[in-house]
Amino acid sequence: ESHILHGIDFKVNEGELVPVSAVGGADGARLAALVLQVEGGLAASVGPGSVVEVWAAAQSEGGDFAEPSVIVAAATVVRLVQTSTIVSGGEITAIEVLVPRSKIGVVLQAVAGEASMSIVPSSIPLGG
Repeated sequence: ESHILHGIDFKVNEGELVPVSAVGGADGARLAALVLQVEGGLAASVGPGSVVEVWAAAQSEGGDFAEPSVIVAAATVVRLVQTSTIVSGGEITAIEVLVPRSKIGVVLQAVAGEASMSIVPSSIPLGG
């Protein structure tokens, strides 16, 4: 039997209270999607499905950056959102990654503090 909920047509099969397709997976309880802006390009091996490290270097009031450190050891790339060229000739890339929910606060703190973010592949593909 078909039902419309919030403009979406769901098919509810016999024995289901709600359609299985309407229930999130276990990853939704453990992971969250965040879009990060990184200066510079990405390694050629970084693409959807890649496991990467997220590094951040905090910016001081004087504009200098602290030593970078890993803030997420294993994030999964969902997609490359966009790459823009800035006036100074550099590039800013937006990348959507899945991070453990326990790391959301650390990542958002780095973003709010205008830390310089970098994405580093966790492994180098064979033959590449």
